[in-house]
Amino acid sequence: MTEADLISLFNDKGVFCGSEFIVNRAYCGDFLQASKSAGFAVIGIEGFYLLKDGSLKPNLDEIADFSDIEDVNNFGEYIEACFKAANRFVVNMNSNGESDGYCFTLTDLES
Repeated sequence: MTEADLISLFNDKGVFCGSEFIVNRAYCGDFLQASKSAGFAVIGIEGFYLLKDGSLKPNLDEIADFSDIEDVNNFGEYIEACFKAANRFVVNMNSNGESDGYCFTLTDLES
């Protein structure tokens, strides 16, 4: 599965902002699971507000970077470690965050 294929599964659960896809807050957990199942590591997350005029505004207080995760032996372990970190972030944002949606940075290649 390509990243475009993955995003197409969520077309009705988010919005595009240029070339970036913003997943609606309610579907972020599902997107994380689908990303992991498709063999992608989530290495970053950025929050966005959806404004009344339909535009998006970045929420600079809700950004996470997982690209520096270490102590893994292979890419499968890296995907799992990134998934756990991203899931903790999303669970916390669902409870305490203010963003309406999140953009996910994915990789399917070993660094």
